[in-house]
Amino acid sequence: MKISIPDNFGKKADAVLLPLVPVTKEYSKEQLCSFKLRAEPADADSPTYSMSIPYLDGTESVREVLQHVDKWDEITTGLNVTAAANRLTIIRKLLRDTALSKYDSSFMNAQNADLKQRKQAAYDAEADPAQKQAAKDAVTDAHQ
Repeated sequence: MKISIPDNFGKKADAVLLPLVPVTKEYSKEQLCSFKLRAEPADADSPTYSMSIPYLDGTESVREVLQHVDKWDEITTGLNVTAAANRLTIIRKLLRDTALSKYDSSFMNAQNADLKQRKQAAYDAEADPAQKQAAKDAVTDAHQ
């Protein structure tokens, strides 16, 4: 039995997707979006603090994107935003250029897949008219 070694065995990779040492970046004011958040969002008298987050434009590293997405929950929680449509508006505000178009297309694909699944559930529920009506109502509500 012959064992062959790949040509690139032992050679250093050209680019590391997620390096162990994070690269710090400086941003100008135009590249940042600032929010005033509450420590206790439900309490109007709670202390506030500011948070600035860079806009994503599609040229960021994997680490920058992960850190950015991690802050989305902190921002929406600090603003006391609970409705999905409002959360989506805030997230879209933080995206630009390629990142925004990719996010929108992925969101539309997910919506279309959900609609298709709900329609299929409506047709599969032929034996139970109440279940079929509930599925149709859900499809109608999702697109209003």
